[in-house]
Amino acid sequence: MKIRSILKLIVSGVLLLVVGCAGSTKMADSFFKQRNYRQAIVSYRTVLKKDSTNVKAWVKLGESYRAIGELDSANFSFKKAASFKPEDAKIKHLILETDFLSAKKLAKDKTSRWDAVRRLTSVLEKDSTFSPALIERGKLYEELGELNLAEKDYRAAIKLNPQRMDLKKKIELFKNYQRESEAWTKKAASQLQRGRYLKSIEYLKKALTLKPDNERAQYLLHMAKGRYYYKRGSLGRIWDAIGEFGKASALEPRNPEPRFYMAKAYYKKDKRDYEDPIREYQEVVKLAPQSSYAKIARKEIRRLKKLQKVWKRFWKK
Repeated sequence: MKIRSILKLIVSGVLLLVVGCAGSTKMADSFFKQRNYRQAIVSYRTVLKKDSTNVKAWVKLGESYRAIGELDSANFSFKKAASFKPEDAKIKHLILETDFLSAKKLAKDKTSRWDAVRRLTSVLEKDSTFSPALIERGKLYEELGELNLAEKDYRAAIKLNPQRMDLKKKIELFKNYQRESEAWTKKAASQLQRGRYLKSIEYLKKALTLKPDNERAQYLLHMAKGRYYYKRGSLGRIWDAIGEFGKASALEPRNPEPRFYMAKAYYKKDKRDYEDPIREYQEVVKLAPQSSYAKIARKEIRRLKKLQKVWKRFWKK
């Protein structure tokens, strides 16, 4: 009987010791060092149930969550730690790093790359010298065809680390792309001026393959397509032309050219539609009163208003 009693006492003692250790920081730290992160999470959470102000436990809990890829839980833990020590530089950096990792994870989904860019921008607003975020955002901009923005981020990263030869090579490559893209754009503009719309479109597509953010090439492509559709003449194509001129105008809102051709397209679409072409011609005059477009636009406004009056008189009878 005595032996059984002694064994029960030993077993009870061991169980109490295990339970006590499971809720101790030392045991949790031991699990963390062994990279047994899931068990470390259980232990740190037990510690925090007893003392929710334990900053070290919150930090280690966050690091454990981050180690298994649960970044939202990691960030929550780091922010809890920061609520007790708001000026702690290490905790601030852990939050920054976790935000960066969340953005990087999001970027793996190609449909979410702009969301990832926004998250990285948020990271850089907190610390503009955080080089990994600059490089990652630069890569995303590059993938999205925004080469000017990518170059800007790469240059900022090089300032922080002048040894990044890979980024310097990328910038040189971007310069080559720009030169070639501008050359194709110049050829395309010449073809457009001669009324060779399909050839112009062909050259502009080459320009934009090299440098998708070539805004001049984007504008000219919409104008070339619009003028080609206008020339084709069918009702469906005229609507396409109006759409292309509208896109061109959005890219260069101070340029009267797309509004001028939009007015012509509206009138070609429907010879009894006076309001739309008059409105667009008036916009041309407003944008560039001294231009050759404005000179023609004024004549067209007078002509269309006369026709409009005749049409109204006819229907009153």
